[in-house]
Amino acid sequence: MKKCKFCGQEKKLIDAHIIPKNFYLMRKKDRYLCINSKTCKYIIQQKGGYDSNILCGDCDNHILGEFDKEGYRILLGDFSKYKYM
Repeated sequence: MKKCKFCGQEKKLIDAHIIPKNFYLMRKKDRYLCINSKTCKYIIQQKGGYDSNILCGDCDNHILGEFDKEGYRILLGDFSKYKYM
């Protein structure tokens, strides 16, 4: 149990994605190199980096998740209907 950085309550924290998972949907096969700046160790991940020390599940999924959905809708949601030149 640690303190959630958003709500300030002592709760079990989750692996919260730094960049929301929805933003990676168009690039499912891409892999990302995540480097720990303190230990210089790295891992290869399918969908970007996450931090397990910042958010509880309620804040990440229910509160901030709504902002993630809206950001995706605004930035990428209707992108496919436009033609590229």
